[in-house]
Amino acid sequence: MLQFKVFGIQIKLSFLFFAVVTIYLILDRSGVGYCGVLAAVTHELGHIIAYFIVGERPKSVALSIEGMRITSSDRYLTIGKDIFALSAGCFTNFAVFFLLYFGMGKDPELTQIALVQLSIGLFNLIPVGALDGGMILKRVLNEILSVRAALLTCKFLSWLIVLPIFFYGVLLLFREQNVTLIITAAFLILSLLQDHRV
Repeated sequence: MLQFKVFGIQIKLSFLFFAVVTIYLILDRSGVGYCGVLAAVTHELGHIIAYFIVGERPKSVALSIEGMRITSSDRYLTIGKDIFALSAGCFTNFAVFFLLYFGMGKDPELTQIALVQLSIGLFNLIPVGALDGGMILKRVLNEILSVRAALLTCKFLSWLIVLPIFFYGVLLLFREQNVTLIITAAFLILSLLQDHRV
C-alpha cells in the first residue's frame, strides 16, 4: 500500500483498489461504469471539502479493496458540524445532478452522468450501517439516547431496512435475472456484519 500526506491528510492507496476499478470498467457492458466511479469520487470530495469548511480535516483517506473510506479526525465535532460533513457527499452528488440535468441541456451522456450522481447520493442516504445515512442516524441517536440504546436502535433499523431489500433482490434475481439489487443488499449486509465485529 502506497502512503503519503497531502495537506496533513494521510492518503493510503491500495493497488488492489485500482485493479478492481480497472476490471470493473473493462467488464462493464452498460457503458455507465465510469459514471459510477465519477459519482463516487465526487461524493468523497464533498466530504473532504465539508471537513475543511467546518475547520477540520480528515485524519486519512484510504482507497482500498473495500472502496473509498474517509476517517475523521479524533477531535470532537458538534452535532451540526458532524451532520454537515457526513451529509456533504450526498448533497455534492445532488448539486452535480441538478447542474448537469437541468443546467446543461438534454445531452444523453450528461443526463446519464447526472442520474448516476443522483443514485449514488440517494443510496448513501439510506440509514444503514456505515452509509452516510446510517452514520447520521447514529450521531443523532447518540445525542438523545444512551450509547448502548443508540447502538441497538441503529442495528435494529438497519436490519429492518436491509432484509426486505435483500429478499426483493432475490425475487428480482429469479424473475428477471437482475443481480444488481441482491449484490447491493449483500454489500449492506456485509457492512452490518463487519460493524457487529467492531
